Amino acid sequence: MEVFFLNEFDIEIDRFMLDCTAKGLSVKTLKSYEQTIRLFAKWMFVEFEIDSPRLVKAEHLRSYIRSLGERGKYEWTVNDNANNNPKARDDYGKKISNTTIANYTRNLKVFFAYLYQEQVIRINPMKNVKNVKPERKMKVMLEDNELKQFFRAFDVTKFDQYRDWMIAQLIFDTGSQIGELLDIHLTFGIYAQNFFILVETLHMGN
Repeated sequence: MEVFFLNEFDIEIDRFMLDCTAKGLSVKTLKSYEQTIRLFAKWMFVEFEIDSPRLVKAEHLRSYIRSLGERGKYEWTVNDNANNNPKARDDYGKKISNTTIANYTRNLKVFFAYLYQEQVIRINPMKNVKNVKPERKMKVMLEDNELKQFFRAFDVTKFDQYRDWMIAQLIFDTGSQIGELLDIHLTFGIYAQNFFILVETLHMGN
C-alpha cells in the first residue's frame, strides 16, 4: 500500500480549492487555479526544497515567473506518473506565451491574497510582483465590400432592425461601446446641428 504525505503547501492548496468550490467558481477556473498553484509548489520544492507557502518570498516568485519564459510548454507537469504523454504533443517544448504567463501570475496572486486574508501568511509576497503584460492579437479589419454586405443585411423597413442598423452605424462611426450608445437620451442630442453628446463614456472625444 502506497502512502502519501501532504506537506503544508498541499494542505493550503486543498483549503484554497475548497474555498473556491464553495464560491461556485467554474470548473475551468478551478482547474486553472489548481494546475498553476501545484506546478509552482512543485517548482519551489525542486529548486529550493521549500514545502510551505509561509516561506515563499517575492524573489522566489519573480524567479519562477522568469523561468516560465525560459522553459518550454509541458516540460514541467504536476504528476510525473500521469498516463498522458506530454512529450507526444505537437507543441511540447515550445515557448510559453506572455498571455499564459500572465494567467499564471494572476492565479498566484489570487492564491496568496487568499492566504493573506486567512492569516496563513503575514506578508503577501505577490503584492509587489508586477503583472506580465499579455500579448494582444491584432483584430482583422473588414474590407469595404464586407462592411457594405454587413449593413445591407439589415431590413431597415422593420423597426427593430432599423434600430440595430442605426446602433451599428454609430459604433462604426464613433468607436463608442454599445452600452454607451444605449444610454443616450433625447436630451443629449442637438439634432439641428447633427450631433449628440455622450455624457458617460470610456472613450473621450466621441
